[in-house]
Amino acid sequence: MRTEALEKRLLKIICIILAMIGPWKAFSAPQLPEPEFSWKNVAVDGKKTAVFCIFRDSRGIMWLGTNSGLYFYDGITTHPVGETEIFGTQVYSIVEKDNRLFIGSNNGLLTYDYASGQVIESDIDSPKEIRSLLLIDDDIWVGGLNGIYKFNLNSNIITDYSKGLPHKSVYSIMRDSRGILYVGTYNGLARWDINAEMFRPLKVKADDFELSSRLFANCLLESQDKEHIYIGGEGSLYMYTPANDNWEKIALIGNNNIKSLYNGGNGHILIGTDDGVH
Repeated sequence: MRTEALEKRLLKIICIILAMIGPWKAFSAPQLPEPEFSWKNVAVDGKKTAVFCIFRDSRGIMWLGTNSGLYFYDGITTHPVGETEIFGTQVYSIVEKDNRLFIGSNNGLLTYDYASGQVIESDIDSPKEIRSLLLIDDDIWVGGLNGIYKFNLNSNIITDYSKGLPHKSVYSIMRDSRGILYVGTYNGLARWDINAEMFRPLKVKADDFELSSRLFANCLLESQDKEHIYIGGEGSLYMYTPANDNWEKIALIGNNNIKSLYNGGNGHILIGTDDGVH
C-alpha cells in the first residue's frame, strides 16, 4: 500500500511539473512570420472573367467592372448587378457622385442608382467605347477610343476636347497634386493647357533611351513624393518629371503590357501586367 501511495504521489508531482513546463514551451516556440502578401482568388459567377476595374464607393462596397457586366463583392462572393440590362457589357471605369455610380463601358456612359438598384443608360448622347473616367467637382472627364469629353452633371452638357491629342484613343486620365490634368493615349501623353483650354502633346525628351515606336500610355500614376508621373506602356515603365520636362525608362517588363499602377508604400510601385503583378 505504501508503494502504491508513493507512486500516486510521484505521479501527481510529475503532472504538476508537466503542467508548468507545457505552457512555457508553447509560449517560447518560434512563430513563423506572416507573409507580406496573401492572395485569395475570388470567382466571378464561377467562370473565367476579366476584371477591368475595381472601385470602392463611399459606403465601403467593392465594385468590379468586368467583361460581362458590373458586380459587387460582399467580402465572400460576387453578385451581378443589372444583369438583364447590361448583360455582356464591358465595364472599364467607375466613379461615384450624388448616390449614383457612373459607369464607363463599351456601350457608353451608364448610371447605377442606389435607390432603385437599377443600371440605366445616361440621358446624354455619350460616346461609346469608354475606357476611363475622372470626376472633378461636378464634371466627369470621359476618355475613350474616340477622344476625350467633359460631361457636366448640372447642365447635362457634354463637350468634346479631343482636339490637340496625340492620338484620338484615350486610355487613362489623371489629375496630379497640383491640379494639372494628364491624358494617356494610344500614341503619347498630353497635358491640359488651362489658358488655351485644350490638351497639348508632351514630347519625349531623354538622353538615356530612344523611343523607337509609339508610346502607349495605358495607365498613369503620380509618385508618392509628387515629383514624377509614371507611365505604364507596352513592355516598359517610364517616368516623367514635369519640373524639368525629363523622361526616363525605369523598368522593363518583357513583352507584357502594363495594365495598372499603384503606390505600394516605401517607394515601391505595384505593376499590374497581363502576366501578373510585379
